Amino acid sequence: MSSSPLYRYAFLGSVYNGESVSNFLECIESLKAQTVKVDYFLVVDGPIYQELDEAILQSQNLFKKIFWRPNNSGLAFALNYALQKIKKNYDYVIRYDTDDINHLTRTEKIIEHVEKLSPDICCS
Repeated sequence: MSSSPLYRYAFLGSVYNGESVSNFLECIESLKAQTVKVDYFLVVDGPIYQELDEAILQSQNLFKKIFWRPNNSGLAFALNYALQKIKKNYDYVIRYDTDDINHLTRTEKIIEHVEKLSPDICCS
């Protein structure tokens, strides 16, 4: 991307007790490798097991903010909770799953698409 973006972007993901540590760490590496960086957020939905907690703490420098929820409320509630906390500072929030490996140009391609078309919603 050659010029400043028109909009403000964030990436938001949620993790819960059933998440695989290795999948989570692969996802984090794919976020770190993005060709275009944005602000990354994570919501931890309820208590999690120790190894996953340690993996999140090892990766905490990637995140602008980690939201720790005391109880598991489900994906939709967890994401909505975090979205309410960040939405006033961003024009677009890009969802990621914490068990997915993101292609290294995912953020770049989404931003290019949004900058060109200004859609209400975009799926990638």
